[in-house]
Amino acid sequence: MARLLVLRAPPDAEISAARIESLGHRAIIAPLRHAESVFDPAPRTPEALVATSANALRLGTPIPDDWHHLPFFCVGERSAVLAAAGFSDIRVAENVEGLISVLRNSAQAHARLLYLAGEPRRPQLESAFPSHLDIWLRYRMVEVAELPENVTASLRAGECDAVLHFSELSAQVWFRLAEQAGVIPHACALVQACISEAVAAQVRASVHAAGQGCRIVVAKDMHGDGVIAAALDALRDQPGPQFAGLQFD
Repeated sequence: MARLLVLRAPPDAEISAARIESLGHRAIIAPLRHAESVFDPAPRTPEALVATSANALRLGTPIPDDWHHLPFFCVGERSAVLAAAGFSDIRVAENVEGLISVLRNSAQAHARLLYLAGEPRRPQLESAFPSHLDIWLRYRMVEVAELPENVTASLRAGECDAVLHFSELSAQVWFRLAEQAGVIPHACALVQACISEAVAAQVRASVHAAGQGCRIVVAKDMHGDGVIAAALDALRDQPGPQFAGLQFD
């Protein structure tokens, strides 16, 4: 049985944990950030809506009912499922880069777009559409002040095998708090499973800054199950002495 540390914010953390446990492994949930609603008023009606996170639909000021006829461009199936509760014209991409491509090749390429956004966020969309992308802030990610005690105890006891990284920002928080708690060598000893090459680059930089080494693997598919699969494959195929006792179904 592998023991995987899940750093995602709820409710995504619980979804990943359920998947891990359905595969016969143990999930240790340790959210480093949580999302809080921002209740900014709705702006003027746009020509199309854009979202990169399901939080943009779960949180914030209600989206006006008379916008439900608008095209809705989003990242990820979870966002698409939530959007389907109110919208009928939904275009889905796997990641932000794919979303930019979909937008550029659509009839709405030069339309007035409204980005249902969180904070902080990466600037790709705003850079890609600098002249006709407006922002409607829907939520804000808030960091925890320190690692949970159960996580530091598990790290010191050698009761974690891999950590799942879903964003560059949470990876930064993870290593900063691990150093603050005095467990950075233990944190770096884990397999670091990353959702993308960009996240892996951030993990690599953080580990280097801490004067440590680590093993980094990147998901083949940019979704939660892909990160879990990358971690389990790494532990199964090249376990090394610290993982020799693990059992896989």
